[in-house]
Amino acid sequence: MDEESQNSVTINDSPANFETTKRELYAWYSYEAGISTVASVGMSFVVPLLLDLIAFNSGSSYPVNDASPSSLPDFSTLPNSNWFNYGTCIAGNTTAYTPSSREYYDICVVPWGGTYIRHTTWALSVISVSVGIQAFCFISLGSLSDHGRLRKFLLLCFTIIQIVAAVGLIIPFTKEWFFGAGVLVVVLNVGIGVSGVITNSYLPIFTKNDPDVIQAFAGVDEKSSWEKYEQARKVSENVANRLSAIGYLSGGISAALFTVIAALFIVFLDQNLGLRLSMLTSGVILFALSLPFWFWVRERPGPPLPKGQIPIVYSWITRT
Repeated sequence: MDEESQNSVTINDSPANFETTKRELYAWYSYEAGISTVASVGMSFVVPLLLDLIAFNSGSSYPVNDASPSSLPDFSTLPNSNWFNYGTCIAGNTTAYTPSSREYYDICVVPWGGTYIRHTTWALSVISVSVGIQAFCFISLGSLSDHGRLRKFLLLCFTIIQIVAAVGLIIPFTKEWFFGAGVLVVVLNVGIGVSGVITNSYLPIFTKNDPDVIQAFAGVDEKSSWEKYEQARKVSENVANRLSAIGYLSGGISAALFTVIAALFIVFLDQNLGLRLSMLTSGVILFALSLPFWFWVRERPGPPLPKGQIPIVYSWITRT
């Protein structure tokens, strides 16, 4: 046992109440830095551009006999098989042809839910779906991140999901399989959201078991004066603010540095390759910066679920 672990104390026998160590905080900050490259830069900046480019390269031009169409024509009668019979998209919606003195314009479309949408709305549609699934997962997995011993295991699972999805976007999707990129983005965004919720659940645990907080609350009970309790509470609040600020700062610095890297990829490489390489790099960075978390952060189990409760059902009951 190392010196830091020997010096660690507990308030009671529960592993959740081990005194917070510096190594745990460093690992937590490192994870915040890693996930920020994927979430703040990859998902917010790179992914929308990449999806739009994939949709354009995979879409088909469809003639519209209106110079400024206010809405899409009815594509519901166009069989999906005919999608491949149209020409590839032309940048800038240029004029396709002018039969019978009527001007026709090309619009770039891709299949979506049995119909067709403009390629420019495909990225927004995919991200919207991922946000909806995110919301469902937030509620359904809430009790598992707060109760029992699965908090760290869940974070590991959703971190692996993020890494695989981010690295998977390096694949040059063909026209026939372009929707695979959308599936990866949905999986990636869900992984980011759930991982963020679980990561933030460590903040009150680290705060409660911080040495300064333990010392401040030593001897504070129901018989203590209000002034003594308020003084201890302020110490706890200051510690929580400090830990949260450092976590956000580490994430912000990491995101800023990775933004520069992604910009260099996009500017000096082919745009398609630069965007895909940026997502690959974000996945590799998350993998590297998440490693300290798995080795240094202890199991911090929460209180058990009430007897007889099913985790997902309990989550919906207590959060809706």
